[in-house]
Amino acid sequence: MAALPGRRAIGRGRRSIRAGWALRAGFAEGRERGETVPDPGAVERGATADPAGFAPEAAPRHVYVHVPFCGAKCHYCDFAVFVGPRTPWEALYLEALERELALVLAPYGGAYPFPIETLYLGGGTPTALSPAALERLFDLLERAFPRRAPGMEWTVEANPEGLVGDEGRALLRWLRGRGTTRLSIGVQTFDDAQLSALGRRHTGREAEAAVLAAREAGFVHLSLDLIYGLPGQTFEGWTADVRRAFGLPIDHLSAYALEVAEATRFGRMQAAGALPLPDDDRVVEMYAFVAAAARDAGFEPYEVSNFARPGGRSRHNLAYWNNRPYFGFGPGAHGYAFGVRTANVPSLPRYVRARTLSEFRTEVRPVGRREAIEETMFLGLRLAEGVRRDAFRRRFGVDLEDVYGPVLRRLEAEGLIVIDARGIRLPEAVRPVMNAVLAEFLFDDR
Repeated sequence: MAALPGRRAIGRGRRSIRAGWALRAGFAEGRERGETVPDPGAVERGATADPAGFAPEAAPRHVYVHVPFCGAKCHYCDFAVFVGPRTPWEALYLEALERELALVLAPYGGAYPFPIETLYLGGGTPTALSPAALERLFDLLERAFPRRAPGMEWTVEANPEGLVGDEGRALLRWLRGRGTTRLSIGVQTFDDAQLSALGRRHTGREAEAAVLAAREAGFVHLSLDLIYGLPGQTFEGWTADVRRAFGLPIDHLSAYALEVAEATRFGRMQAAGALPLPDDDRVVEMYAFVAAAARDAGFEPYEVSNFARPGGRSRHNLAYWNNRPYFGFGPGAHGYAFGVRTANVPSLPRYVRARTLSEFRTEVRPVGRREAIEETMFLGLRLAEGVRRDAFRRRFGVDLEDVYGPVLRRLEAEGLIVIDARGIRLPEAVRPVMNAVLAEFLFDDR
C-alpha cells in the first residue's frame, strides 16, 4: 500500500464510516437512559426533499479512484490490492475503469459537467503503474472530469521506493506536469527493521530521499503517513520517527494507530498469539507525543489523526469528514452520491469482468435522513473544530439542540464535549477514546 486517507487518510475516511455502522449495529443493546437519547421527532421536522439532507441538485465535487496494484502486500493491509503481473491486468483494469466511468456518467453524456474540487488517486500504489498505463489513466480522468474548480487539489499516493533514482525523479516531474498538486507518501516508519517486519519495500533513508526529491520537483503539498502501536515498537522508536518526519519539508502528517484486521498476516499472527503489540496506555502516550510535537513544529491537529501547516490540510479528506458527497471508482472503492452509499467489488478479477453497474457494486444503500445525521456527527466530531451549528442547520433544517439537546447537556457536564457558539467538539484528551462518545449520537429506535 502507498501513502487511507494518503490512502490511510482515505482509508481512514472509509473506515470511519464503517466504524459508525459497527457502532450503530451494536447500539440497540445498550441504551437505558431514555431521557438523554436523540429526538427522532426533531429529525423529521426539518426534513427536505432529499432524505440525506442534500438539495436534489447537489452534485459531488470530489472524486476518489482506487488503483489496486502493489509490488507487495504489507502485513497489516486489508485494502483491495493486487500483487501480480502487470500484463494483462493493467490494461484490463483501465478498460473496466473506463466502463464504470461511462456507466456512472451516462446521464451527463460521459463527461461530468460540474467543476471538481478534489481528485484523489489511492490504492494500492497508483505510481506502481507503468508509465504508459499512468498516462492513460490521467487521460481517462481528464476526459471524464473536464472541469476543475479554481485551485483544485489533485492528490496521488506513492511509496518512497518509486520516487528515488532517475526513474523516480522523472516520475515526479511528469506528475507535476500533468497537474498533480499533492503527494501522499507512505512511510509508516523510518526504522529499517520495523519496515522489514511490516513487509515494506523501502528504507528509512529512501523515505527521506523521496520527500526531498518531491520537493525538488516542485511539490509544495507533501504528506507523510506514520503508524504507531506497531509490533515491538518502543516509545523511543516512535518519538524518533516523529522527529524525523517533522524535520522534512512536509506540510501534512497522518499518524494512525495500527489496526489489526483478521484477514491479514498480522491478523493471523495475533490469532496465534505471535504479535507483540504495545499496551493501550503506551499507545495513548504515543498519540499524545505526536500531537504535542506537531504543535511545536507548527502543525495544527485539525483531525484526530491528521496534522497540517496552515494551508496544508487535505481538502479531499475534509470532504469525507464533513460528510460531503463524492464519487468512488475502482475495485474496493466506496462512494456517496445523491444520498446513496456504494461499495465496489474488491477483487480485481471480478472488477475487470463487470459490464453493468450491478456487477461493479457489492453494496448500494440509500442513506436515510436519521442515518445522514448520525454520520455527520461521528465523522464531524473527528475534526478539531467539530460539528458547526450553521452547517448542521443549513443541511438538515433543524438545530443541534433540537435533535441532541439532552445528550449534549449530559456529555458537556461530564467533560466529554465542548459546546460553544460555533458548535460542538471533542476535547483533545477525549479523542483517543472517542468511540464511546460517538455512540451517544446514534439513534436507538432502529
